[in-house]
Amino acid sequence: MSFVKDDALKIRTDLLPASALMEVATVLTFGARKYGAGNWRKTPSRARYLAALLRHLFARMGGERIDRESNCPHLAHVAACALFLVSCEVEELGVDDLAERPEAVP
Repeated sequence: MSFVKDDALKIRTDLLPASALMEVATVLTFGARKYGAGNWRKTPSRARYLAALLRHLFARMGGERIDRESNCPHLAHVAACALFLVSCEVEELGVDDLAERPEAVP
């Protein structure tokens, strides 16, 4: 008797880039030490994460690869913020204020 398992419809978690995820985990570890684990879930405004994502993206676009405070890559911060935004949307966390004008972002 041979082993048969139908994985064709399962999510391919093996496709996730491990090195990038480790960088994001490093950012999350820094954030957990500074603010507390899971504190990002308590922020009422999703726009805060968009603003943070853009700050890190603009810093990287300006040639700065590493965030001075965390010593982590700015792009890892961008990815972390993007994951927060996806989680907020999927889990319906916080206020969906992403459509507001950028000047109104806290």
